[in-house]
Amino acid sequence: MEPRRQLTRSDIAERLEAEVHALGSTAGAKLPSERDLAQRLGVSRPLIREAMQSLVERGLVEVSPGRGAFVRAASTTEAARPLGSHYRRQHITFRTSSCGAASPVTSPQNA
Repeated sequence: MEPRRQLTRSDIAERLEAEVHALGSTAGAKLPSERDLAQRLGVSRPLIREAMQSLVERGLVEVSPGRGAFVRAASTTEAARPLGSHYRRQHITFRTSSCGAASPVTSPQNA
């Protein structure tokens, strides 16, 4: 019998994200408690808390102390945030034309 692989914070965050998506776009839907999630996944509550924090940082859930974790409403601004971060790291900015279309402009470092 193979030893069971330890789950990482990223593994748990992926599972929790799948659970959020399974709840659909129901903003305000309550997630299971930290205790329930820890028992179900066989990990510690602090590890669940860390994984939950990564979902909070991505805008998927909102944690209310004493009440629990809840699915947040989808936001286009938050959905685009990871792309903005990626573009900043690549030194790419956007120029908006008179018709409202955006076109990428690379910095001299990338040219």
